[in-house]
Amino acid sequence: MLTPSLIRPRSILSALVCAFVLALGGCGGGEAPSSWTTDSADILVERAGCTDSIRVDLFLDATSSMSGYAAAPGSVYLQFLDNLESAISGAWGDDSVRFYKFGTTVRRIDRDEFRTAREAAFYRERGIFTTTNIDAVIDRVGPGRVGVIVTDLFQDDGDINVMVAEVKEHVFQENLAAGVLALGSPFAGRIYDAPGGPYDYASTSDPSSLRPFYALMFGDAACLRRLNDALGSQPFVSDEHFLLLDRRLIEDYTVALDKTRDSQELNRRASPGENAFAFDVRPEGEGGTLEGVIVLDREAVAPDVNAARLGLEVFRKVRSPQTTDSVRSDDLRLRSAERRGDTLAVAFEYTLGEAEGRYTYLARLRAGDIGGLVPPAWVQDLSSTNPTATQDPNKTLNLEKFVADLAQAAASAHRPVLAQFTLDVTKR
Repeated sequence: MLTPSLIRPRSILSALVCAFVLALGGCGGGEAPSSWTTDSADILVERAGCTDSIRVDLFLDATSSMSGYAAAPGSVYLQFLDNLESAISGAWGDDSVRFYKFGTTVRRIDRDEFRTAREAAFYRERGIFTTTNIDAVIDRVGPGRVGVIVTDLFQDDGDINVMVAEVKEHVFQENLAAGVLALGSPFAGRIYDAPGGPYDYASTSDPSSLRPFYALMFGDAACLRRLNDALGSQPFVSDEHFLLLDRRLIEDYTVALDKTRDSQELNRRASPGENAFAFDVRPEGEGGTLEGVIVLDREAVAPDVNAARLGLEVFRKVRSPQTTDSVRSDDLRLRSAERRGDTLAVAFEYTLGEAEGRYTYLARLRAGDIGGLVPPAWVQDLSSTNPTATQDPNKTLNLEKFVADLAQAAASAHRPVLAQFTLDVTKR
């Protein structure tokens, strides 16, 4: 299940942080806001923005292993395919769906041939059925369309490295998002490409014996959210098994900040506004330690955040005696971040080795490029490094590596911001 540890309703967020600030000396008030434009539009999840017409490329894995989903009684896989096109039509008044089957190669098909996916012959086409080359499909993903790939994701390490590189280039570096939806289905057939060789597998009436398959989605994040919402009306689709890798992870955030008691060279002034803070540095002083709380309302389908891998990006402007343009700065450094449920307890070290003047900073807390985003627990539950007929027979080869590498590629390309705040400092 998805980890809900950073999810909290906005009203509770505000109450908690206001209580924290009241304890420090009051909410609101103070001098005019900083000269920064502190718009959070590039931080907070955006649900609007997907047009009412949609163009979808639907790619169906037609390799031999997939036939086991079609052959099983009560196949969720076939129900999903039956409902996928109608969900797209229901979500968008004007839709344009192109169908493809893929394996060793990719071939465009019409709607009638797509509907033959319930037949064994669909998975026996020469030139297609032997190898799952998902990277050849990802090559076709690009702006302006939504790509949906239905597959069992049974990939070795080499395949995963190529796939992730393709997704990073064609998706994340184009400011697009990726979604991974896992579904469990009855299965009755042979599983190929396992490290120890192919083996037969048949599900039973026990739900834990279902074999997962996946819908990989690529496109504008708002459109992927809309598609997932449309699919969510089906009983076998759940947000608990959907992961969205977007450059925006946060629904809302609030920041509370104050100096530590022993930072005698700093004096706190009244807050200039929301998520904005002001301090004076004594003439002979250089700075001190700032501590606070950041409360994040993370989107339920977003990856979790590793507090040990956070990064801080800081920009500085000089406001007097002479105004300057913003430059990167290391005056403010992240000293520590500790996860406490839905909050981050943070400490910053502020050092100003400058002459008297007025300075303003924009600080942006980011997920780390390496290990900064954490896939949900269900990914590990469905994954195996060596599925065989007697061990993990219904689990997905290297799923955990694939999703973890995908999350790292997303973090590296998107560099998602979790929260930002401003800091006004006067030294006189």
